[in-house]
Amino acid sequence: MSLHCLVGHHKPQPSVASNQGFHFSNCRCCGRNLVRSGKKWRRVPKGFRVVWRSPAEIAERRGSRSA
Repeated sequence: MSLHCLVGHHKPQPSVASNQGFHFSNCRCCGRNLVRSGKKWRRVPKGFRVVWRSPAEIAERRGSRSA
């Protein structure tokens, strides 16, 4: 973990997933899940978790519920 992470300045990966106005990524240094809803990246709050799924997995799950 870098000094940046210890003081809360995480560096997101270039790949970013978006959902309902929130952007999600992982920190390049420490690997923690990050969320951005404004200008600043923050760690995902305690009690919450990010479920990483591809768009195909999401469509498949939605299709199985409607059947």
